[in-house]
Amino acid sequence: MKKHRVLMVDDDKINCIRAKRLLEKKYDIETVSSGLSALEWLRENKADLVLLDYLMPGMNGLQVFSEMQKSKKLEDIPVIFLTSDSNGKLEAELIRHGAADFVSKPFLPE
Repeated sequence: MKKHRVLMVDDDKINCIRAKRLLEKKYDIETVSSGLSALEWLRENKADLVLLDYLMPGMNGLQVFSEMQKSKKLEDIPVIFLTSDSNGKLEAELIRHGAADFVSKPFLPE
């Protein structure tokens, strides 16, 4: 059975390593460390889901998500935002913009 492909976008290398270890048994997981790298990767590859850090230098997660929404190829890929910000307003804003979900960091394996 083919594994679903997940793209993890986070500027923190430890978070990428942790996510890869947690998810690699069930998913084909790729990692990149910036918003720009994520968009470049997505233009060349297919993902079934994007785990997207909200706070990153340069292009933040919402900017990446907005760029994805402008592309017919990328607009239907579900995005789950990851952030250490526990602000309920941010979660509501991300969901309102079309995010599939929101996960607080650090995330637990469960």
